[in-house]
Amino acid sequence: MMNDSMKDPGNSYLLEIGLEEMPAGMILPAVEQLKHNAEKTLETLQMQSVTIKTFSTPRRLALLLRGFPERQEDRVQELKGPPASIARDENGSWSKAALGFANKNQVSPESLEIRKFEGRDYLYTSNLIKGLSLTEILRKEAPQWIAGLNFSKNMRWGSYRMRFVRPIRWLVSLWNDEILDFSLEMVQTGIQTKGHRFLSPESQIVNSAQVYEQHLLENFVQADFNNRRNEIISQIRKLEEQHNCKIKIEEDLLEEVTNLVEWPQAMLGQFEEGFLGLPESVLVTSMAVHQRYFPAYSSHVEGNRQLLPHFIAVRNGNEHQLETVCQGNERVLRARLSDARFFYDEDRKRPLQYFQDLLERVVFFQKRGSQLERVQRIQKLSLKLARFLQLSETEL
Repeated sequence: MMNDSMKDPGNSYLLEIGLEEMPAGMILPAVEQLKHNAEKTLETLQMQSVTIKTFSTPRRLALLLRGFPERQEDRVQELKGPPASIARDENGSWSKAALGFANKNQVSPESLEIRKFEGRDYLYTSNLIKGLSLTEILRKEAPQWIAGLNFSKNMRWGSYRMRFVRPIRWLVSLWNDEILDFSLEMVQTGIQTKGHRFLSPESQIVNSAQVYEQHLLENFVQADFNNRRNEIISQIRKLEEQHNCKIKIEEDLLEEVTNLVEWPQAMLGQFEEGFLGLPESVLVTSMAVHQRYFPAYSSHVEGNRQLLPHFIAVRNGNEHQLETVCQGNERVLRARLSDARFFYDEDRKRPLQYFQDLLERVVFFQKRGSQLERVQRIQKLSLKLARFLQLSETEL
């Protein structure tokens, strides 16, 4: 494959779908579907040499296809007709069957010839099919790439019949530097995209498919997922060095955070050391699951590390008033940890038997008993499985 820094031969096509903010977990599957739909078109056109680069942020899904010719190559289609045995009449002239075959395919009878197929003679003719221009093809196919996207949850907006994951607000469709026009519902393709919602809120003109990525960078949008992800990692590592802490970067959390921002800015926050008396799992859940923060540790070594009263959050923006933003994140986390400590302390006032008895009052499923009965069934199954696997008491 060609390196992005090299000049790409042929023509380029850019398709961008501008949306209201998508759920983070739906972004990568959606852009992969979009790419797959485009690949199916390229396979049909026998243009697998065309390269596809994907772009995705909370507000956009985009493809940049490079290496197109101006039009399809002309091709010769071989057409098989009736058996040669009925191709001529008693005078040796073409029969009605042969003439009908010629008329159907809009060729002259003189172009008919006899060839063998699986041991028998048949009439054949050739038909020259002129290649279509790629703009004609893409104008028809690109809307199908979008319409073919499937989501676990869709919505409708306004009076439109179309269902999509979020309302479509703009479409960019560029063949090199020319608009390749089509519309979806009331949204017409054009050359206007959007930069960062707050750092560059005005509509931006994309003059060419080739400059799309650079143009977004100039307007505070890092549209390449991998580049955005790597930038977050780089900023986290820098903060680690500055504050003498270690961050365990869970891949799932990193992917989610990357899909929540268009222009990442990491920051180090802190909370009161008194909260460290809570179980680590409670603290990590409050930070990573509820707030999408990265917890800070004293070491990367699993057995030796201790949780520190710090975290790293990633803002969708730049360094402007970063300290104020960080303080806001600290207040939110402080409230969550205070709630967690309250419920943890309340639970510790009662023995575990109390909570087990509560399970008997909770229905698991109609005609399937209570949650307590479900737990007891799992216990029995676990013991049977342990015996079958010959597990020791330590392994149990």
